[in-house]
Amino acid sequence: MEPIIKLEGISKQFGKVNALEDISFQLYPGEVHCLLGDNGAGKSTLIKILSGVHRPTRGQFLFETKPVQLDSPRQALDLGIATVFQDLAMLSLMSITRNFFSVVNRKNGSVRFNYLIPSMPLRSPKKSYERLASKSGTPINR
Repeated sequence: MEPIIKLEGISKQFGKVNALEDISFQLYPGEVHCLLGDNGAGKSTLIKILSGVHRPTRGQFLFETKPVQLDSPRQALDLGIATVFQDLAMLSLMSITRNFFSVVNRKNGSVRFNYLIPSMPLRSPKKSYERLASKSGTPINR
């Protein structure tokens, strides 16, 4: 099976500052990853490259084995790549789980809820994620 997203040797510079240096990553269908690191480690920069906000200075971004160059978040959305930002200004009155499963409509900017399991309760995120993983056959690595 081929990775749906593959980054090879991704680097990003802002002037003389190296925000990312030689990052490689593969994401296979059905996988869920968590990106953790200290402040200033480059997490946001990597996510912004994946979501079309920034272009890498060096390296290659492959989507479904084909090289892509994302020039905007709209292009990323067209590929099915969306970002849930930590700033909840857009949906600040909703829970983390509802924010996670919401998607902005590409045509008119309205928000719709993309529940992968329509009957999934949203009161307990841990139980919701466990139920989602169980229904989709995706193991949760602890």
